[in-house]
Amino acid sequence: MRSEDRTGYERTKFEHWVDADKDGCNTCAEVLEAEAVVAPEQGASCRCQYVTGWVATKMRWSLSVDTHEQAAITEVLGPCPNVTVTITPAR
Repeated sequence: MRSEDRTGYERTKFEHWVDADKDGCNTCAEVLEAEAVVAPEQGASCRCQYVTGWVATKMRWSLSVDTHEQAAITEVLGPCPNVTVTITPAR
């Protein structure tokens, strides 16, 4: 196994893990995929998992969703398999 090489990587350069190309994977996941020795499989499940987590966080903290966000959530989750998500409301 090859030892890890972090040359050029600075965590402070990635303060906000955004999804710049809107494929459902944030910058951290994109970098890990791009620099992987063996390319990981990435499919629709990445988007499904991300958006399901987004919705769970919104529900946990009782955050609102506007009509544009609702439409985007519905579009992304439409083809995703139904999964049960357990949420513990924040106090």
